[in-house]
Amino acid sequence: VVAWFGEGSLLGGIILAISALGSMIGGFAIGQRTIRPWSLPARLLVMTLGLVAAVLVSGFGGLALALFVSGLGTAPSIAAISSVIAGSVPFADTAEAYGWITTGQLIGAAAGSALAGIAIDSLGGGRGGFEKYTFLIHSEDLRRRLTPSLCLSFEASIVGAAKWVLS
Repeated sequence: VVAWFGEGSLLGGIILAISALGSMIGGFAIGQRTIRPWSLPARLLVMTLGLVAAVLVSGFGGLALALFVSGLGTAPSIAAISSVIAGSVPFADTAEAYGWITTGQLIGAAAGSALAGIAIDSLGGGRGGFEKYTFLIHSEDLRRRLTPSLCLSFEASIVGAAKWVLS
């Protein structure tokens, strides 16, 4: 967004608000549905499609539409991850499990922001999307490695690893 509209731009803020609106609509429409083996991958696919489109389009309208679509999968994905945690961790350990998941999300956001800033500064404004391609390559690799039955246990295994580190 900064690459297209510059730092402190009103249009950049509007684009992010449109993405957040997509997330809210997706959360209300899909977030409460029962989690099935393909629920999380399908929700992540919606986000991925929006991000791929965001890299390929130009202009305010194209970017707004792409990030709106990406936003449609954001809240439902978070709901699916929360459901996996609630269903796979003993109740006494849920606070710690949610804490570890949130910590992982914050570390990912911080690292992604740093990489995006470096990419924008070194590659020029319009080319900062390279880190999105990197994310998509890693996501596709992870998707290929997981089978439907393992998708729901993936987040649970992260929680289990975090518990092992603490013990």
